[in-house]
Amino acid sequence: MLNLFITYNCNFNCDYCFIRGFGNEYPMYLQEDNFQKLCNWLEEHKVYSLGILGGEPTTHPKLVEMLERLNKCGVAPVLFTNGLFHKDLREPLADLVANFVINYNDPVMYTKDLWNKMQDNLMALKTLGAKISFSKNFSKGMLRYDYILEGAEKLGVTSIRYDISRPNPMEANNYFNLEESKALVCNIVEFVRECENRSIKTGLDCCVPLCYFDSDTLNYMREVSMKFTGICHPSMDIQTDLSATYCIPMQHVNIPDITEFDGELDLLGYFAGQVKDLRRTASKSTCKSCQLFGSQCQGGCLSLKKALLE
Repeated sequence: MLNLFITYNCNFNCDYCFIRGFGNEYPMYLQEDNFQKLCNWLEEHKVYSLGILGGEPTTHPKLVEMLERLNKCGVAPVLFTNGLFHKDLREPLADLVANFVINYNDPVMYTKDLWNKMQDNLMALKTLGAKISFSKNFSKGMLRYDYILEGAEKLGVTSIRYDISRPNPMEANNYFNLEESKALVCNIVEFVRECENRSIKTGLDCCVPLCYFDSDTLNYMREVSMKFTGICHPSMDIQTDLSATYCIPMQHVNIPDITEFDGELDLLGYFAGQVKDLRRTASKSTCKSCQLFGSQCQGGCLSLKKALLE
């Protein structure tokens, strides 16, 4: 699925944020002319689903109009939000968004008022019949997950996307490097097992080195957790100027204008080709002798591999 960043402005302050600082390089908000140009391209190339992200996308003053236009183009918007939006947005968003992906952080990160605001918004969306899923980022100091399981039970959420915090190419952030992420294996497996016990489906957002898991655990994770893989695929992140990047941490792998490409698959193939050599380069000596390397595993997040090899 293509992702569209409509603003880099945000009303929260996650220390693991990997998009902070992008507003210094790209326009802070997606403008009308670029949005219309993109809509024409999406409709022409029959793109049926689009992630809407920020920053915090609900801070864009034209969000509702954008969602209405996407629906008219036959594009189902998936809104990635922290849930801290104004209550007046509840009904229009519930009507226009195909799926809400809520960045559901540890309660210690919120003030009481902000936590209550998010809870009220999510309960309202549930009452309005909106489809809601959660997102969990494992970052340093924020490994517990009991709160998100409690929230899922309260709101009837049956799907949680999770990932290990990734590096911000613009500013320093809270993330795990390749070696540090190995220590998270037990936390991630326990999290997935607890979700399975509650009939909550999970999905890994990026990839992890497969050698971090013993064979039985690896087979289990592949069986129950969607997209659990050792090889990443381009997330194809569209910026506010309609340039696009392989992913946010790999921002240096980019193209100037997405509308110059012949659809989603054309862009996917281009980005995959741009990282082919890095994907095949072993980041550590054990990769060279691993039977999975090259076919099922690339040795970890490409941005982390790049940093390690430089």
